[in-house]
Amino acid sequence: MPGRSVGGPHLTRRSPGLGTGSMWLVTSLGFLFPGLGHLYGRRWLTAAVFGAPVLAVLIYSIIVAPSLDPIAVLFDRQMLTLIAIANALLLLWRIAAMADLARLARDPRRALLTVTLPVCLLAVLMHAIPAWLLGDMRTTIDAITLGAAPSPASAGSRPGPGVPAASAGAGAARDAGGAKRIRPLTILLLGVDSGPDRTTRLTDTMLVVSIHPADGRAALLSVPRDLYGVPLPDGTRYEAKLNSLMSYADGSPERFADGAAVVKATIGRMLGHEIDYYAAIDLPGFARVVDAAGGVDVRVTREIADHSAGLYVQPGQHHFDGPTALLFVRSRMSFADSDFIRAERQQDLLLSLAAKLARPDAIASWPSVSAAVRTSVVTDVPIDELSRLAITLRAVQANAVERVVFQPPEFATAATGPNGAYILIPNLEAIRAVGERLLLP
Repeated sequence: MPGRSVGGPHLTRRSPGLGTGSMWLVTSLGFLFPGLGHLYGRRWLTAAVFGAPVLAVLIYSIIVAPSLDPIAVLFDRQMLTLIAIANALLLLWRIAAMADLARLARDPRRALLTVTLPVCLLAVLMHAIPAWLLGDMRTTIDAITLGAAPSPASAGSRPGPGVPAASAGAGAARDAGGAKRIRPLTILLLGVDSGPDRTTRLTDTMLVVSIHPADGRAALLSVPRDLYGVPLPDGTRYEAKLNSLMSYADGSPERFADGAAVVKATIGRMLGHEIDYYAAIDLPGFARVVDAAGGVDVRVTREIADHSAGLYVQPGQHHFDGPTALLFVRSRMSFADSDFIRAERQQDLLLSLAAKLARPDAIASWPSVSAAVRTSVVTDVPIDELSRLAITLRAVQANAVERVVFQPPEFATAATGPNGAYILIPNLEAIRAVGERLLLP
C-alpha cells in the first residue's frame, strides 16, 4: 500500500512510564548506589552524572583506608568533621538521585509520595546513625580537652633551675656527635579520688607514662601519694602530702592557674624532665570507663583479701567489671599490702585496659566508652595532638614497658609528719636518676 512503512507503524506518542512495582525497584537501586536506578532505566547520561562522583570517592576511600589507623581517626577532630560533611553530602546526593527517578513513573507526583519519600526517610535514618556517632565523638573531644592550644597554666609549668626545658610533645634532640634523637612523649595520669564523703580532691594515683615513638619502648613510673616536701615549680617546697597539691593549687587561684598543671610541673621538676601533658580521671568515672569497654582481663600475681572492701581475688587470670576493677586499684588493706603493691596493680590494670582499647575490634565499644570518658576525664592535650598521641600509644610494645614504683628505701624514707601522719621524704637524687634514664632521649 502506498505510504505504508515497511517496519510497521511509527509510534510518536510517549511510552507509558514505570508502574509502582518497577518504581520500588529502581528507587531501591538508587538507594543502594546513586545512579544505579537510572542505569536500570537506561538513562545512561543521568546514571553517569549521579554515579561517577560517588564511584570516584569510593575508589579513593578504598585506596586510602588501609593506611588509616581507626583509633587515630577517632581522635582526629578535623577528620571526624570531614567524614561528617561527606556523610551529609552523600545523603543529599542520594536523595537527589532518588527524587530524579520519579520522572520515570507514570504518575511522578504519586511516585514521589508513595515510593520516593519512604525510601528517602530510610536513607535519612541510615545516615543519621553515623552522623550521631561522629558528633558524639567530637563532643567528647571538646569536653575532655582544654582547647586547641596548651593550657594557660603551661606557662607556669616550666621546670626550675637545673631542669632541662622541652617543648610540648615529643621533640628532637641531638647528642654530642650531632646525631638527631627523638625524645619520648610523657603523660601524667592522675586518678582523682573525689566523692560526696570527701571535702578535697586527692590525686591518690599518679602515674607518669613515657613513650619512645621511634621503637615503641615505654615506661610506667608510679609516684607515691605520701611524698612530702616536694619542690614546687617556683623552687619552694610543698609542706604537705603530694596527693593534696592539686586541691591546694585549685584553691589558690591567686598563685596557681590550674591544679593539675601544677602537679604535672612539680613531678616533672622532681624527675628532671618536663612532662608534656596530663590526663585526670575521677575514680568513679574510671569504673564507668571499664564497664563501657566491656570489662578488663587482668593477671593477678598475688592473693588479695581485703575484708573491709569485700574483695577476695586469687592469683591467676580474672575478668573485672568496673566496680571490681576500681576496688582492685584502690585496695590496700589486704594482708601484707601497701601503697606500693597497689601501685603495681594500677600499672597492671592500666596496661590491660590500654591493650584492650587498642585492639581493632574495640572500635565497636567506643560509643559507650566515649560517653563515659566525656564525664570523667580532662586533659591538657591539644585537640590537634590527640590523633598523634593515639598513634604513639598504639606503637607501644607490651613486652617493652619498664615499670618503676618510687618506694622506700631506695627512692624515699618513711617518716612521721605533722599530727603523726605517715609521710615519705623523697630521695630526689635517686628519683631524678630514673627520670634521666627513662625520660630523656
